[in-house]
Amino acid sequence: MNKKVSIKKAVQYVVNAEKDKCTLLGIGPMSENFHRASLEISKEKDFPLMYIASRNQVDAYKFGGGYVFNSDQKLFREKIEKICKEIDYDNVYYLCREHGGPWQRDKERNDHLPEDVATLDENTKLQITELCGHYTYPKPEVEAEIEKLYNNLNKVNINGRRYVVEKLKEEMQKHVRCFNLEGLTSKIEASC
Repeated sequence: MNKKVSIKKAVQYVVNAEKDKCTLLGIGPMSENFHRASLEISKEKDFPLMYIASRNQVDAYKFGGGYVFNSDQKLFREKIEKICKEIDYDNVYYLCREHGGPWQRDKERNDHLPEDVATLDENTKLQITELCGHYTYPKPEVEAEIEKLYNNLNKVNINGRRYVVEKLKEEMQKHVRCFNLEGLTSKIEASC
């Protein structure tokens, strides 16, 4: 990262902006393609990113890791930095944390549920994992099928990974316009 804008400065700018109302874009990380697309559009449109990982997405290995890159916080950051180097990323991103753990609902807190009741048991977690497709990326059989799909597309001169990244960027562009994000990093830097 070449630009240095603290998250505190970014939040202060957004909260105090009077003329050009805008917000910060918080993204729940999902896959390498999603990271690449979000970093590329952040670079192209000059706005900071906030990666807001849930405990299911990124967590310490002693708690089972996360489904994004099967990672803990350290590996998660390393993977993002690798993509940043590959695309010569020169903007700002923040690694943040979405709420997580037991007692996420008001009722759980208000009822003073014990931790073992407020936390999903392993069987329930496994069932949720099996039902949600995006949780299955780290599984070798799923990765093999995705790789097979990309190889088949390459045989007909379609770069599947690039296609997915571009489609993700198209969707993100809608948020960039809607939330007035273009040029936000430079505006924040200029205000300091």
